Amino acid sequence: MKEINFQSLEQALAHCSDIQQKGKEPYFRGQTGLWSMKTTLARIVEDELDDKAKQKITNFRLFLEQTPELSHIKDNTNAFYAVAQHYGLPTNYLDFSTDHEIAFFFATHASKALESGHKCCIIYFEKDAFLKNTKALQESGFIETEPDLYPELVSIDVSNLWRLQAQKGHFIYSPYINFEDFYSCFTKVIFPYEKPYEKYTTDQIYPKEKSRLEILLDQYFFNEDKRKRIKWAKQFMEDTKMKQFHFKVDNHEIPQHPTWKDRTTHVIDEHWTDSQVRSDIFLELEIEDSQEAIRAQLDKVLSKIKRSKNYAWTISSNSLTKTDRISQWVQIFWEGTRNMTYTHDQLLDGLTSLIYWAQHLDSLKEFSSMNWTKTLGEISGQTYYTMEARTHNKSYKRLASSQDSLLHCLRDDIFDLLKEVRNVPDIFLKNNRPRQLFDRKKFEDVFIREYIPLQIVMSYNDMYLFNIDNLEAFGLA
Repeated sequence: MKEINFQSLEQALAHCSDIQQKGKEPYFRGQTGLWSMKTTLARIVEDELDDKAKQKITNFRLFLEQTPELSHIKDNTNAFYAVAQHYGLPTNYLDFSTDHEIAFFFATHASKALESGHKCCIIYFEKDAFLKNTKALQESGFIETEPDLYPELVSIDVSNLWRLQAQKGHFIYSPYINFEDFYSCFTKVIFPYEKPYEKYTTDQIYPKEKSRLEILLDQYFFNEDKRKRIKWAKQFMEDTKMKQFHFKVDNHEIPQHPTWKDRTTHVIDEHWTDSQVRSDIFLELEIEDSQEAIRAQLDKVLSKIKRSKNYAWTISSNSLTKTDRISQWVQIFWEGTRNMTYTHDQLLDGLTSLIYWAQHLDSLKEFSSMNWTKTLGEISGQTYYTMEARTHNKSYKRLASSQDSLLHCLRDDIFDLLKEVRNVPDIFLKNNRPRQLFDRKKFEDVFIREYIPLQIVMSYNDMYLFNIDNLEAFGLA
């Protein structure tokens, strides 16, 4: 590989800028060190940990198969590995960008602070030179000619993978551990570290706004981390001979309700650049506003805006004290639901419900130790249960449900199918499969109007469940 040394970041930047303008479809890669170009899978194979790597990929593919919104990705090899690569799974893919300034971001930003003078680098190549290089190596017998057995430039736009779109990302696929030893088309630009290159911010490279795809992926990888912690905890309990008990659910099998057949809550595709065009929405609320008044005000707003735009919501009030918190709650709800096929009225009712609960919880400072079923019951005058929703990949979320809502969305013949049950708790001790228990349309209505708002209110963190089609279980917590 050809190497060019510069005395400063500015000189290296000027050189790469010239290549960007005059080169023939150049691609750039930034590295905080001078290591060779090896894929994450190649590095793991060298350490003889490839069985664990394969298991991670297998688990991820199974997750995609079980998640209706994501199942299309598993059938597109490049899309599958593009997602895997961007979420840290071991692959045979190397990241490149068509923007040299994005490469400089990666070359000067590390998890640990870099010392002044530390050697960083940019690696670049031109598309035509790479293709000619590959063809020549194949003709001379150095590399294979069969598909998937030779290095290849991969350019793919994965729908709703905003991180890839923000980074103008492309890949080189290589099954060869030392493929750069055979290629002469690469140039390495070396320069001393001075400070982080800040044409782009971290939030622009790793967008805070999440698409539906990325929300689901975050849930999966959050759950993978949780599994590791649970495995450690179980081993600890075995070692210390601690005992643990669980409520037993019989899961008495009943037929799936016909309303679930051929029905899914679709996700609307959106490119990352569209999500960056944000307009402000200001909503004036007062603590004494009725649900009808809130709904009427929201209806005027939603009737004028496009769901394809990622608006920034700001709640103001003369009587509510936690307007920042309410604004954040509304933002979470909007970003999680706007690109799904919920109706205008469903979104309207969900937002109204969220703001209603926010009004009544405005004076409370500490939520972590709250008895939610008691508090919500006192506010509404209804009986509440703490429920747990679990997805196919075992991500779970706790929420509260009124007894009336549960009875509303249960299938009409539930007491005929489960003859021994006498009340709501009995039902969920017999079966916790939503496709068997609920009328889908009614469950979807309750989910958007009550369960999503209460997820956001009850647990203020980054993981929320927005789509009923991803649920495997729904029962008493």
